[in-house]
This record gives sequence, structure tokens and C-alpha cells, in this order.
Amino acid sequence: MTISPMLFICLFFASFGVFLMGASAIWWVSLQAKATKETGNGSTVA
Repeated sequence: MTISPMLFICLFFASFGVFLMGASAIWWVSLQAKATKETGNGSTVA
């Protein structure tokens, strides 16, 4: 069973996109937690 290069590239970009979304979500949550800790209240600072 041979995997076509196009399918391999699509799978690679799909997995990379999922990884990027997960990393950005973790970064955003940590950023929000740090901002909440610094201000002392539950306001979300962009």
C-alpha cells in the first residue's frame, strides 16, 4: 500500500495545524492566568 505524496502533505499540515491550535490555546490560557493574577480580579486584559 503506497501513500501518495499529496495525502502525506495534507496529513502533515493537518497535524501541524492541530498542534499549533493546541499550543496557542495553552499559551492563551497561561497568559490569561498571569493577567488575572497580576490585576487581582477576573477581568480579561487583551
